[in-house]
Amino acid sequence: MARKKSVEELMLEAELKSVEGQGRSVPARESAHDDVGLPQVEDVPSSKLRNARAWFKPKHAAIVAGAIVVVVLAVFGVSRAMFAHSTDSWDGTADTTWYSEGMRTMNITTAEQLAGMRKLCNSGVTLDGISFRLARDLDLCEIPTKPIGDGFNDQGKTREFCGSFDGCGHTISGINVEEDRWDHAGLFGCADGGDIRNLTVEGRVVGQVRVGGVVGEMDGGSLVNLTNRCKVSSIKTATSYYPVSADVGGVCGAWLGVSRADRTRADLSSLVNEGEVSARACSAGGVLGTLANSNGFTATVSDLRNEGAVTVYCESDDRDEAVGGVIGVVGSNGTDLVSKLENYGEVSCSSVLSVGGVIGALMAPQREAKGQQTAEFSEGIELKSLKNTARVAANAQDERAHVGGIVGYLDDPDVAFDDCANEGELAATNGNTSELFSADGEEVWDEWEDSHPEALQR
Repeated sequence: MARKKSVEELMLEAELKSVEGQGRSVPARESAHDDVGLPQVEDVPSSKLRNARAWFKPKHAAIVAGAIVVVVLAVFGVSRAMFAHSTDSWDGTADTTWYSEGMRTMNITTAEQLAGMRKLCNSGVTLDGISFRLARDLDLCEIPTKPIGDGFNDQGKTREFCGSFDGCGHTISGINVEEDRWDHAGLFGCADGGDIRNLTVEGRVVGQVRVGGVVGEMDGGSLVNLTNRCKVSSIKTATSYYPVSADVGGVCGAWLGVSRADRTRADLSSLVNEGEVSARACSAGGVLGTLANSNGFTATVSDLRNEGAVTVYCESDDRDEAVGGVIGVVGSNGTDLVSKLENYGEVSCSSVLSVGGVIGALMAPQREAKGQQTAEFSEGIELKSLKNTARVAANAQDERAHVGGIVGYLDDPDVAFDDCANEGELAATNGNTSELFSADGEEVWDEWEDSHPEALQR
């Protein structure tokens, strides 16, 4: 069977024949390409030769090159997707080589780089103006660590995180934060102004006060699309001699909105707690411990859900603070919308005066001495679509206790409840219970305040 000639050989033959057709002689060396001793192949029509040559034109080369680029991009895309779904494990070291003054963006790809953020923040570098993005899941391997921005006041300057952090849907697991020296504990201890969003955290967080799985204290920034699966505990004990606010929540311990020139509003939305929350002092909530804002600052709170148990044991009830399935205390002095809050975790407390299935207490930011004007809600607060399905129980020492299926204690009875419902069991050893909110026992409060004037100054 005759061997098929290559395209180059066929093209050369065509050129030689063309030359012969013009009466030119062909030197012997130019015919050296003939296959000696092999049968000759049949002539190929010139149209087919032209088609074969056409494939070598630049436009076809571009097509081939384009196909190669597509293949390379596909391989790159697959590799990138595999990287994004992989997990980087921490070796306990900190990498700060990525940092440079004036930088604006940073992709976190290793647990060592995240540890570098912590090291910089806790040495006084606020990381102000830097937008961080998490490129993959991180496993901190339960190595004991401090929060990012520990909130310590170092010569008049608070060590806090002032950048923004986008988890991009990733998870940071193996968190093991224990802050036993001063306030603020969480993956982030103290954050000011920036936003934290699109992140899931897993592990364990223990602190004194202002404790949260994601952030211990957030001042004015937005919290969006966050899930806490950490076990969160505040270990500071309140006594009659040392009353203290725990401000502990599954996602955030204390969120404070203070109006400033560069920010007058924030969103707290799509926040979920699936971890256990416990404290030895108020206030505490499954998602947020305390939510408070000042005049001129608007907070929109929506789509908060708690699925973890909230357990609080206090030795003293000298503080008129609270525990809630979703939020411990809401102190509103601005215009706020609170909607779509749901609690599915049991709330159990002892010596706590205000216990709510959704919100522990809703009050003006400051309780003033009797006879003085009490701070008013600027335009009232709107409560919409609040739901509790879990058991809510309090074992308070006297009849000042308020247990409500939605709100434990309500400082402003004119607040409207729209589409709010309690489906959980309510239990109070002493005090009052109500399906929506409890506002009874005012006389008991008045008598107690008269006999405890020092409590009003705390």
